[in-house]
Amino acid sequence: MKYKPLTATVDAYQLTKDYATDSPKWVRDRIGTRLFENTTIRDGAVRFDGLTSIIQNRKLRERMTARPGDYLVRMQDGNVAVYTKRNFEALYAPAEGQQA
Repeated sequence: MKYKPLTATVDAYQLTKDYATDSPKWVRDRIGTRLFENTTIRDGAVRFDGLTSIIQNRKLRERMTARPGDYLVRMQDGNVAVYTKRNFEALYAPAEGQQA
């Protein structure tokens, strides 16, 4: 789904525990290179805790963790930023012709 801030339109995906099957291609393509799965094992059960996004450019290298319900936003430079649902909804609205 496409969303637009005040300045530009971006691609965004709200993270779910089923991200491996319901996420867009741009998210799946970054798994293992710029997005890394966070899991814990407790009493023999594997629990999905979220994804860590690595943002890197000439000036910055930053890690951001997305938990289920947070939004992954593909920025115009190709990096993926993480926003909580509350912050995302305060900054972005569905692009014309799109519904949330």
